[in-house]
Amino acid sequence: MWNDSNFGGGFVTSPAKGGGAEETPQRRKQGGRQNVVPCTIAQIIQSGDEMMLGSIEVQYIKVIGMIVSVIQQSTRVSFTLDDRTGCTIEGQIFSTESDEQVKLMSQLIEKTYVRVVGSVRTIDGKKILKVFKVNALHDLNEISMHMTEVVYSHLAVNAMESKKGHPMETSNFVGDVGTAMGLTTEQKMVFEVVRNCMDEGGLTVQDICAALPSVKMSAITDIIEFLTNEGHIYTTFDDAHYKATDSG
Repeated sequence: MWNDSNFGGGFVTSPAKGGGAEETPQRRKQGGRQNVVPCTIAQIIQSGDEMMLGSIEVQYIKVIGMIVSVIQQSTRVSFTLDDRTGCTIEGQIFSTESDEQVKLMSQLIEKTYVRVVGSVRTIDGKKILKVFKVNALHDLNEISMHMTEVVYSHLAVNAMESKKGHPMETSNFVGDVGTAMGLTTEQKMVFEVVRNCMDEGGLTVQDICAALPSVKMSAITDIIEFLTNEGHIYTTFDDAHYKATDSG
């Protein structure tokens, strides 16, 4: 199912010559906020100085793979992730004493499949993942779904850029991909409310309900759980406040 010839070739960003992304209008950093973009480890490793999807600079990524090893250090926990696309990558979680951190650490079990959300960093020429969300997979069908999302994202960007003939707005890409990935109207409504919150503490369920009186509280609670598991939103200083991963 994870054969490299099926998922590795044709969907990776080639490294830019000279060690960095060429400064052209098509490759400059796009304005606006970005969503969590599904990708493979091969895409990350083979990217240039900036993680790009077409002309879009990717800020946050989602990867699914198996934890090969876990190393506990005084200031951080490092783990090796393998998604069978020909490469492995190191994920890093810096140690704190928060409840959220304890939950995160509990997911790091060797030989288990996990969904990881984070940002790509380059340290001494080596790509690593700065991780802020890890969830164990409960259904291995999520692996196939993730690979489908990776392929779709690549094709969607190519199609929209070819149609427009110039770099597209990041917000348009986020909306189109979000719809294609199965977000319902109510899910997108809840996500936008959380996303538009500028308060560092985030919003509570009650805040979201007040902003969306037409949506039942039970539905909002289910949607928040879904968006959290998918890495689109996260809890802040406690388990009752939420903020979007890509909020400005």
